[in-house]
Amino acid sequence: MKLTTRDFNIGMRVEYVSGQYGASENNPLKGTKYHCLGTVTGRDVSVYVDWDNGTHNDYSASALEIVHDNNPNYLFKIRKKK
Repeated sequence: MKLTTRDFNIGMRVEYVSGQYGASENNPLKGTKYHCLGTVTGRDVSVYVDWDNGTHNDYSASALEIVHDNNPNYLFKIRKKK
């Protein structure tokens, strides 16, 4: 299922998975030496993320994967959309 910015809420834990912005400390791509998790801090046309390594950046929804959502109904909501 393709995610949109509306699927991301403040406090969600995410990973950068697409590689479309390269790999670096402020683009900590999964599977690279830079990999770390981040927390969603906001959204509009982009999703804003504070990374656990102390950096921050903004991304298109397709560049990120949700690792954990603090809302217990999140997985139910996603499955229902299919």
